[in-house]
Amino acid sequence: MHKEVDTVKYRGEEYTYIRYFYECDDTHTHFTDNEIDWMSVSQVYNQYRAKHGIPSTEEIQATREKYGLSKRRMSKILDIAPTRYQDYELGNVPSEADGIKLKSIADPNVFKNYLAASRSKFSADEYAKILAIVNKHSGMIIDKPTSSNI
Repeated sequence: MHKEVDTVKYRGEEYTYIRYFYECDDTHTHFTDNEIDWMSVSQVYNQYRAKHGIPSTEEIQATREKYGLSKRRMSKILDIAPTRYQDYELGNVPSEADGIKLKSIADPNVFKNYLAASRSKFSADEYAKILAIVNKHSGMIIDKPTSSNI
């Protein structure tokens, strides 16, 4: 395997990274495979995420799991298409707007605002269960929700 420093434009910005490749001994043609492509591309993605404050794939997944939510429920709460949200957990880089949203909801108090805004998308029981988990993470001690506060 060979490597060289290269520059690429990603979302209108230039990033320098280490490009990995194989070289044919006979023809000197450069080629890659999926694993090597990912090694190169992930460097650019990580630089972009760091520059724009976008959480990593692992952080996005950990936040969702902290609240005990499925990908579909999380996408409903955040008003992000389910397939797009799933793509973020698989490694695709969110837009800056979605990145800000995904970063901010690590704070349970911020997440509660998103949950409240999406209240109509859930049954009263579902909403109460999600709210109880979020409240547990925000350090609030709350009695069992009643129908008047669901």
